[in-house]
Amino acid sequence: MSQDRFEYLEIEISSERRAAPPPVAPGGGRRRRPLVVRALEVIGSFGTGPGQFNSPCGLAVGRYGELYVADSLNHRVQRISPTGEVLILGEPGKRLGQFACPKDVAVDQASALYVVEQGNCRVQKFNREGQWVAVFGMPGTAPGQMRSPTGVAVDSFLNVYVADAGNGRVQAFDPDGQLLYAIMLRDEAGHAKHMARPSGVAVDEQSLVYVAETNAHRVVKCNKNGETLATFGSPGPARGELNEPWALALDPQGNLWVSELGSHRIQRFDPEGRVEIDYSRQEGLPGRIVSPSGLAVDPREGDLYLADTLNHRVLRMRVEAAK
Repeated sequence: MSQDRFEYLEIEISSERRAAPPPVAPGGGRRRRPLVVRALEVIGSFGTGPGQFNSPCGLAVGRYGELYVADSLNHRVQRISPTGEVLILGEPGKRLGQFACPKDVAVDQASALYVVEQGNCRVQKFNREGQWVAVFGMPGTAPGQMRSPTGVAVDSFLNVYVADAGNGRVQAFDPDGQLLYAIMLRDEAGHAKHMARPSGVAVDEQSLVYVAETNAHRVVKCNKNGETLATFGSPGPARGELNEPWALALDPQGNLWVSELGSHRIQRFDPEGRVEIDYSRQEGLPGRIVSPSGLAVDPREGDLYLADTLNHRVLRMRVEAAK
């Protein structure tokens, strides 16, 4: 990929969807300026070459700014450095180091890479150099097995959380792939119940888990016992509602980003669950956003990366106060 791959754009949130500014503080003070989502970079295009994608899905950003892309229908993962160098991991297949429809990626504090494969129903682990390290999971419904897994996240203790979509649960593993526990939600009587197709997963600094329940059109925040602590969204296309939420990402301030397949947009909720950004406009971009299904936040700069899946590209974006 050429280093000259930047396309600078500015996309303002429409006034009817813009988060309302806070009231003037007692004794005076200015209202917060409205937010602007600025697309800084358009990465990739449709194809099979280095830096090209076929339905990119999950994203992760490493500690040095390297971008990992689950290049799903090319059955590989690409690592793209900040200066544009591309390393391709994997090829189609079932053997170790090969992939079948990788859906998501995560990077831990030691720069190890975790890849969840929907087709092979497993997670593979690689070191920073791209060498295979371990595999865990296999097709099935028993503890530690998976059906159509689609999301993966790593906490500060290097534990790995997998959205086991087909089994309606999230499973947690240690860094070596040993099963720690499975998370299922609790009903009012305290009985465990399956989640409604958990597709995306994120974990905060307290190891509390956020799960995108795609078929329930909401995000649930819970602990490892499955006790619900908060919910985000309800079915619908309006601001604050969700239509097939898929991917999740937490930024350094604790804001929750959610991508929606059904509404072709992303929303940002603050830690109290209020919607700050509802981004569904596409003006300024070459073509509209279609089925966004991957999100990641750069731990250094706070930039947001979005997998614009059916446009076969990745957008690097930044939230700023309007000038």
